Amino acid sequence: PLNYLSSDGPRELRQLLDALQLPQVVLLGHSDGASIVLAYAATNDPRVLGSIALAPHVIVETESLDGIRHTTEAWHLGELRERLARHHGTNVDGAFHGWSDSWLHPDFSLADLEAQLACIERPLLVIQGRDDHYATPEQLVVIQRQVAGPCRCVLLDDCRHFPQTEAPERTLQLIGEFLEHLPAVI
Repeated sequence: PLNYLSSDGPRELRQLLDALQLPQVVLLGHSDGASIVLAYAATNDPRVLGSIALAPHVIVETESLDGIRHTTEAWHLGELRERLARHHGTNVDGAFHGWSDSWLHPDFSLADLEAQLACIERPLLVIQGRDDHYATPEQLVVIQRQVAGPCRCVLLDDCRHFPQTEAPERTLQLIGEFLEHLPAVI
């Protein structure tokens, strides 16, 4: 469904947490996974001590759609499909088209997700690259403005859409600082 980031993704994340039976977690997601983390953080599940979102999307921007169109062109050339198959295996076509076709559908919206941000009460760290080809810094502005709880948004220079691989030292430093300041609830 077109609202997979705000409904199906968080529902499946809850099922995973239930199955793992972990008493306390810190969620971390990247890109669409980060958006799902934000939607789940809005449920204020007591098991979640805090959440980390790397390059999340909470609004649909022209830059997002242009980036997806460009990535779709690369997909059709074949090399991207081969690289993604390492991560998605036999579901590579379903994973790619589930993402690109949803985002490029004329009825796709993140309004539900944006509205959920106001419900986030637990600590949140959001990291985005300044040169992200799928988003502008406006994503961070919206998150900072909407989130009710403690929220730190960081825009990294010399970084695009993958802070974990394009700025790994700074990203790990920020995550470490975030974890150090989380209240221990054990």
